[in-house]
Amino acid sequence: MAALFGFVGLTAAQRRTIGPEPIIQASVEQLVRLFGDKARTPVATLYKDWAADALTATEDDLIAAGHPLPDARPWVSGDWSPVLMLAGSETSVTNPGYLEGAAEAAPRVAADIERIWQGLPRRSASASTL
Repeated sequence: MAALFGFVGLTAAQRRTIGPEPIIQASVEQLVRLFGDKARTPVATLYKDWAADALTATEDDLIAAGHPLPDARPWVSGDWSPVLMLAGSETSVTNPGYLEGAAEAAPRVAADIERIWQGLPRRSASASTL
C-alpha cells in the first residue's frame, strides 16, 4: 500500500467556494494520469483544509499573501532565542513554504539542538542516582 499527499494551488476563498469534492476528484484524475487506471479507485481519500480549521487558522490566514521569501535572519530574538527554535517549512532559507523547505529546516534545527546539547555541562551519574 502507498500513500501520497499534496497541496492545492487555490486560495482559501477558492477552496471554500469549490468545496472538497471537486478538489478530491481533480486530484484523483491527476493520479490516474500519473499512475494509470488503478489509481482511479483509491482505498481512501482524506482532505484537510487547514485554513478552514478554527483551531489552526484565524481570519487573517484566509488572506492570500503569497509565498514567503527566503530570509536568513533569525525568526526568534531576545530572551527566547537560545531556547526556542522553529523548524517549519516557512523558516527555510532556500524553499520557504514548500515541502523542500521543511526538509531543509528540520536538519538545520536538529544540528542547532545537537550543538547546544554538546555545549551543556555533563554530570556523571553515581550509582545512587541510577
